[in-house]
Amino acid sequence: FRSCTSLDDVSLPSNIAYMGEEAFGGCWDLRRDGFIIVNNVLYGYQADENDTSKGKVAVPGGVTRISKGAFYGDSGLRSVVVPDSVKTIDVEAFADCDELQRIQIGKGATDITWFDRDADMSWCDDWFNDAVGRTQEPRSFCNCQKLGSVEISAQNPAFKTVDDFVCDKAGGTLLYCPPMMLNVVTPKSVRNIAPGAFYRSYYISGLSFGGSVTNIADNAFQECYYLTKVDLPVGLISIGQYAFNWCEGLENIRIPDDF
Repeated sequence: FRSCTSLDDVSLPSNIAYMGEEAFGGCWDLRRDGFIIVNNVLYGYQADENDTSKGKVAVPGGVTRISKGAFYGDSGLRSVVVPDSVKTIDVEAFADCDELQRIQIGKGATDITWFDRDADMSWCDDWFNDAVGRTQEPRSFCNCQKLGSVEISAQNPAFKTVDDFVCDKAGGTLLYCPPMMLNVVTPKSVRNIAPGAFYRSYYISGLSFGGSVTNIADNAFQECYYLTKVDLPVGLISIGQYAFNWCEGLENIRIPDDF
């Protein structure tokens, strides 16, 4: 039903098992208080003309999933509060929200695409597809280049915030670095840098490993354009494919003797 712009009411049975991505995206006549919500899935948001929130949005309680493209290209969005009822935030749910600075995530959101390791990244080794490849970012918060703060409820069983980074609940795997971070020191608890954890963190200039990092996964630091120097940690066991791909400012990498 995408972009059925005259559709103004929907009544669906409660036993529907799955609602597809963008199933009601762009159906703006379904909007209530700015939100398109069908069977507890948020498909779109557009501020009302008289909106006075100044870009601060609270997703309504009861929503269980934020669909792909729900906030696509919302340049007025500054901060978002995701309630405890939300379980899933689809890939590209907040695509191209280029003014988004802060997001607070409740305890229920255990299905978030920090980076889709199964996405087709074959374009990485094809210079001819450079322009096309750089538009791709397989994550829930893609191209949100002003995002500096991701706060996760302490009661969330899957993720937690450690020193402004998103980590798994145990704290051993760093999953996501908000792209507005400049000088990075990884938390002492971190042993693994997940696929794409720093992908397109354009503004990082300095990188230090604060703990005993042993594994750096695929695409981990890809397109960190202003990164100039990396001292790889002692005890490092593996570096994945394209881990430092297109780090165009990178001039020096120190490799430890034991690697």
